[in-house]
Amino acid sequence: MTIPIDFIDSALSNLLDGLRPRAARWSGVVRPDGPERDAIRIYRSEDADAWLIAWPAHHWTTPHDHGASSAAFTVISGELRERTPDGVRALSPGAVTFVAPGAVHDVGTEATTALSLHVYSPPLTTMNFLELDTARS
Repeated sequence: MTIPIDFIDSALSNLLDGLRPRAARWSGVVRPDGPERDAIRIYRSEDADAWLIAWPAHHWTTPHDHGASSAAFTVISGELRERTPDGVRALSPGAVTFVAPGAVHDVGTEATTALSLHVYSPPLTTMNFLELDTARS
């Protein structure tokens, strides 16, 4: 039986909402002032896990997917940008972004630091690093 993606998105969104207060408590543990992003897992169950990530200014991931995991993330503070084969979009605090299993994206910051909360189901075990055919803007 295949679980509909909208059901998974709804469950991940609910998990993000429930974990947002924890993110504020853990925000002092991750630091956005290093040369790389800093992350801590703040939740893990058999079905999902969650990571709080601090982003230094001008830092981008390598284009990647999350293997078989569905993902959702929200910006807690600052601003992130997400690049996909469809283009680049700004992500402001509070908005939730969903990433389907196998979908390739690249996330990063421009001139400011950021803090974000990411959830994965099933728990993240694989990240495949790939190339995108679009230019960063």
